Amino acid sequence: MTAALEYEETGWYDGQIFIKPPEVLARDRLLGTYEVRPVLARLRTTLQAVGVSLLSVAVILGVTMSTVDVVGPVPTQVKSNGIIYSRRVGDLNDLINDDALAEEEARAQGNRPGYCGDRVLAASAGAEALCKKFD
Repeated sequence: MTAALEYEETGWYDGQIFIKPPEVLARDRLLGTYEVRPVLARLRTTLQAVGVSLLSVAVILGVTMSTVDVVGPVPTQVKSNGIIYSRRVGDLNDLINDDALAEEEARAQGNRPGYCGDRVLAASAGAEALCKKFD
């Protein structure tokens, strides 16, 4: 709440200074004290409560997610033609010619077919019943 305001009438460099009369200055200060400051205080309190809530949710999710046990093998790559579990396998077509790599992939999958890691792939292979045996 300043008592003087700078303004320009035409946009040129002919700036003027308007000095508020005491009544206008008193009205502005009353409005600021009784209408603007309470709203700002409520807004600050609300934002602080939202921040604390978000922080507590993040902590709860972090604790919850760190204690979740992963059931089965964890895929390392998801390709368009399947899921790869071993870090050494770049593509599922590599398994066709390399028996050692295929064995490593089978061990990484928990000795179950690779298509069982994805519901869509299992359905396209027609092996939903077979995959339930491994769950």
